[in-house]
Formats: sequence, C-alpha cells, structure tokens
Amino acid sequence: MTETFKELSEDEFDALYPLAPNHLNPGAGWALGEGRGCLFQTYGAELDFVRRQDPRAIWTLLDGDDGNQRLVSGYHFVNRIGYLISTVPAPEGVTIEVRIPMQTEGDADDIPGQGAERIGDFTTRERAEEVYARITGRPYGPRHESTSKQERKPL
Repeated sequence: MTETFKELSEDEFDALYPLAPNHLNPGAGWALGEGRGCLFQTYGAELDFVRRQDPRAIWTLLDGDDGNQRLVSGYHFVNRIGYLISTVPAPEGVTIEVRIPMQTEGDADDIPGQGAERIGDFTTRERAEEVYARITGRPYGPRHESTSKQERKPL
C-alpha cells in the first residue's frame, strides 16, 4: 500500500485535529489558551500512555535538520521532542506533516537598528563590520588595526 503525504499549516492542523490535554503533567508544554498543555514527554508514564493510544491519533514533534520543527502523524523515535494526541485520528494511509518555523524574517525582535542581528542577516561585509563597530565601539578587521602606542604592548 502506498502512503500519501499531506502538508498542513498550523491553523489547518488546529482546525482538523483537536488535541487532548496531558492529564499526567499539569506543567506540560503546548498549552492551548489558558488550558492544560498537550505535549507528552518521551519517557516514563507519559510515553507509556502515548504508546497505548491509536497510532493514527499520535503526533510526533520532531526537531528538523533545518532549524525548524515538524509535527508528523504517527509514532516516531528519531529527533523526537515530544508527542501530542489528537481527538480525531489521521486518515489511514496518509502521513501528515506540519512545518513549525522557529524563526522567520520579520520577527518582532527584528526591528532595524535595534536588538541583536544574526550572522545570516547581513547582506554585505560592510554592514557586518558596521554592526560589529556599533557593538564593540571599535572598528573591525586588520585594515582597521589600532595604531595607538598605548594599545600596543611589547612582547
């Protein structure tokens, strides 16, 4: 039998697959509003509970190789962060994936001229050197080495 692959947005997933709260851990993550969290741990009593569920109702939160996370239908072991249980099972023969970006352009913290900039944010070397100078208070690189005798110490 051939598996069908389907990708959903987070909003589509939320609408189609309501989640059961984690009744074993009052401090569980993945809380919906003011309610209890829905994320189940990958060990102990929480894992035992997950493994007793309908496999089509299990969703594995995975750490992706691209820095993002993925929520994939079914029970998976490699790169798992935790598990979710939906009250509606995924269709038979369908693998569903939800991409969960961990960082996007235009994050609230990315206000030009404020906050930290990441290495990948620089479009030119000059811009990177400008930010370095702003942070450290001194120019960057060998072409900007200090000529001040006070800063040079004999060997």
